[in-house]
Amino acid sequence: MPPPRAFRRGVCLLFLSAVLSAATRDAAAVSTCTTTCAQTACTVGCDEGELRDAVAKANDCLGNAAWTGRTITIDAGTPACTIPMQNDVAAASAYPNSSCANDPEAYSVCLRNDGIRIRGGNATFVYVGSGLCRQCTDECPPPQPGLFTLKGNNDELTDFTYRYFPEGLHVRLGSGHTIARVTNDRICEDAVTLDITAGTGNTLADSTFIGNQPAEPGHTCLLPNDAVGPCGTDKAIQLNGGGVTIVHNTITSISQPVHAQAGEHVLLANTSAGSASDDNLCQSYTVTGPAEVTMSANKIDRCKFGVRVDGTAFVSADGNFITNPWVAAFDVRGAGRLRARATA
Repeated sequence: MPPPRAFRRGVCLLFLSAVLSAATRDAAAVSTCTTTCAQTACTVGCDEGELRDAVAKANDCLGNAAWTGRTITIDAGTPACTIPMQNDVAAASAYPNSSCANDPEAYSVCLRNDGIRIRGGNATFVYVGSGLCRQCTDECPPPQPGLFTLKGNNDELTDFTYRYFPEGLHVRLGSGHTIARVTNDRICEDAVTLDITAGTGNTLADSTFIGNQPAEPGHTCLLPNDAVGPCGTDKAIQLNGGGVTIVHNTITSISQPVHAQAGEHVLLANTSAGSASDDNLCQSYTVTGPAEVTMSANKIDRCKFGVRVDGTAFVSADGNFITNPWVAAFDVRGAGRLRARATA
């Protein structure tokens, strides 16, 4: 007599579970990255350890004559995987050359070598460590883990979503870096930061940053007074120095889509919007001295001021589309200088 149907169904489910479990183990163990410095491309699974190991091996090749750069691709699958990131002292210690221990965001995955290209495969990185997702009145006290820190030259970060990282993506050193096609819809302090020591010729392109979003279950975002509130109320992109071209990005529902306070930067064809009911949801693109910024073909809708210039900053803004400002298209304060023509 054949076994009962319920028994056969149970056996099938156990078999399917075993197959899926094996597939999961395989997906977390696909790294092809080696210590051979001549290797130009490799693949890792959806696992913080594998990613750190791959970056550490690339960093170990710093100064090696065989090194010409390496593309590290995350085999994210379809639908793309979610990668929990601890980014803490234990993770950094397990892969010692995968972090930059003396940086304020000490436990971020740190690209030290030139030409390291991280291809995210549309994976979603989610911070699950103990650091707080908060917006601070001044600088948040260290350590404030980010996702990635760039310190080589011509490094690249592309094709992923990231959420709840206290310090997002940081460019600390080097020139010619590219960040493209990334999304952050749960911003903590800043989504992207160029440090005062950053170089020039950097690019931030085709990315999406969304502020004032509620935290998902299991996560908390804090306001500057440490009250629980929405994620991303302050800034999306912070420019403390260096030089970057910010082009074709969508930056919405956040007080300052871009805050530039030093360096020379170009903002080209970005789109930002505030609210039809809240005049504080988008304050302005803010430029403070001694930053110099060129703006062209940007679309800014329903912000209190389209562009605010303060301190000793200089802004050249021509051919931008500034619509429905709550107060004015431009606001010039202090010794700020503006050369502009608004397009309605």
